[in-house]
Order: sequence, then C-alpha cells, then structure tokens
Amino acid sequence: MSSNTAIASWEWNLGDGTSTGVISPSHTYAIGPGNLVTLVAYNNDSLCVDSVVVDYSSEWFGNDSIAIDYANIFTPNFDGINDCFKPQVEGVFSDCYELVVYNRWGELIFESIAGQAHCWDGRTKGGLMVPEGTYYYISVVRGMDHAGYVTVIYQ
Repeated sequence: MSSNTAIASWEWNLGDGTSTGVISPSHTYAIGPGNLVTLVAYNNDSLCVDSVVVDYSSEWFGNDSIAIDYANIFTPNFDGINDCFKPQVEGVFSDCYELVVYNRWGELIFESIAGQAHCWDGRTKGGLMVPEGTYYYISVVRGMDHAGYVTVIYQ
C-alpha cells in the first residue's frame, strides 16, 4: 500500500476468524498452522480500496516458536539481584505459566498456578527458606512443558 493521508478506515482479517479495525492490533494465535492475514484500507468516500495479504499458511507455529529461558542458579538473598526463579518468556506471558518445584526427596515445596504472576523466592510452601542445593522444577508455559534443575545459592 502506498502512503496516503486520505485513509479513513482499515480492517484487519487476522485469518483465524478474528478481525479488527484497530490500526496496530496485537493478536495471539493458537499453536498450529499459520494463516492468511489481510489488511484492507479505505479512503474517505470508500471509493478507493487497497489491500495487502501476508501468507503465513505454509508456516507451522509450534511450541518452539516461543523463546523461553530458564536460569540454572539463583540467589534468593534479598539483594535485589537474581532473587527469584521463573521462566523468562518473551512477550506477554506473565500470567500464562505454571511452576512447581520439588526438593531432592520429591516433596512439593513451591507451586505457582496459572494466573499467578510470581516466582519462586527460595521459600517452602510453609514460608521457610530452603537450604542451598539443587531443586527439580516443572514449568508449563502456554501448554509447553519443561523440566529441569535449578540450584539455590546464598552468596
């Protein structure tokens, strides 16, 4: 589309049954095949119409299209640096993860369920600080499971 100040309205067809008239929409797609995304722009009298189509239909967007990082060490010593453990996710997923942490005997010591945007601060469910050591965690971010180990150090 050429730059034209006479554009009065526009319509996005986001390819999954969703459409919007917002100029710069933000939209989250389900994991799966891509879509055809169409933008249609209209001038003041709607006599001139222009459009552009971006074809993502040959793409597959799976769990690996979300970048998630997990620290392997954290230091919950209340110095404001690296005091909490949680998945580091690009985008707006702070309310979309679950995290459970177990000690080496398999006892559940921390649980953050969907909708809770907080991290593990090194405390047990009873509020006690855990001893230094390695802990097993399972994280679920938008349906993608990840398990691993994180080490707690108080330095």
